[in-house]
Amino acid sequence: MRTAVLMMVAYALSHLKAMFDQVSELASRDFLTGLPNGRTFYNLAGRQMERAFGLEPMTFAFIDVEGFKWINHRFGYATGDQMLCTIAHAIRESVSRPKLVGRIAGTAFAVLLPNAASEKARFVLEKIQSRLKDERKRYAQPVTFFISVLACAKVPQSSRSSCIKLNFA
Repeated sequence: MRTAVLMMVAYALSHLKAMFDQVSELASRDFLTGLPNGRTFYNLAGRQMERAFGLEPMTFAFIDVEGFKWINHRFGYATGDQMLCTIAHAIRESVSRPKLVGRIAGTAFAVLLPNAASEKARFVLEKIQSRLKDERKRYAQPVTFFISVLACAKVPQSSRSSCIKLNFA
């Protein structure tokens, strides 16, 4: 009898753990694009920062998309959602570590490039910019992409850290 009860408890616990893991995964992802959400992305970035500094610079890229209000009103929210998914896919496919791409707000995405020297980061960001331009032309939509880049040689401690901020339009 005890063995049967213990087996039932073990089964119930394993089932609960599986459900918890599933809920945890859903809570860490953006429901539309499947990318890590803002909270998850910033946690990933924090862990990467703890490990990566000292080797090569850390580069953060923030990509903001303008023009969705017009698309949503003219073609509907389903079209806007599809376009967001296309943009997310284009960004994710342009980087070597797609797990370090996140949707941090409605039309804002972030990319973390750990241990990326300036030439390597520039190459990746130009690739992202090119892919996004291609997608914009393909859909013939009036959206604009703003890419802001922050490259740090060490962990920023204050506003006088060794970071360089660049903007792409």
